[in-house]
Amino acid sequence: MPGRRFSMPLTDNLAHIEASTDAAEVEDADAIVHRRDLAAQRLADYIKATVSAAPDLTADQLGRLALLLRGGGGDDG
Repeated sequence: MPGRRFSMPLTDNLAHIEASTDAAEVEDADAIVHRRDLAAQRLADYIKATVSAAPDLTADQLGRLALLLRGGGGDDG
């Protein structure tokens, strides 16, 4: 995501999540931010690897993928 800076590097997010979450305790807002950043970083890494290994996509294919990332239309149609 160009211009998007995550609050911490991936390893710091993992360490914070492990240190701050316990099955018996409620997650604080900081832990939620770290979980979200970690999920976004993992998704970004996966997308980069997948796109670099794939042939060029059409504008329509890119549009459908962008729609999925925005939380809309999960149809393959």
